[in-house]
Amino acid sequence: MKGSDPSGFSTDASASARSDVDTRVWAMMADVLGIDPTLITPTLELGAVTAWDSIGHLNLMLEMETRFQVDVSPDMIGKLLSVAKICTWLEEHGR
Repeated sequence: MKGSDPSGFSTDASASARSDVDTRVWAMMADVLGIDPTLITPTLELGAVTAWDSIGHLNLMLEMETRFQVDVSPDMIGKLLSVAKICTWLEEHGR
């Protein structure tokens, strides 16, 4: 059964239920943080896994700029602190 969290992000963990952006974010996070993709959920936040610390977050933001061809302002870096927030922001600003 599919649901959504308050951000409107699908809470169904299956790849077929995710948008292209969601799937790309999952892959990026697994690559950059070196974590098992099954650990990635819409509610995963900065600090929830050891690899997603402050340095891991900066590495994610730099990779996101490259993969999605976006510019992330320093202010926005401090707001994109969960998978759901990253995916929602990229749906609006990414390529």
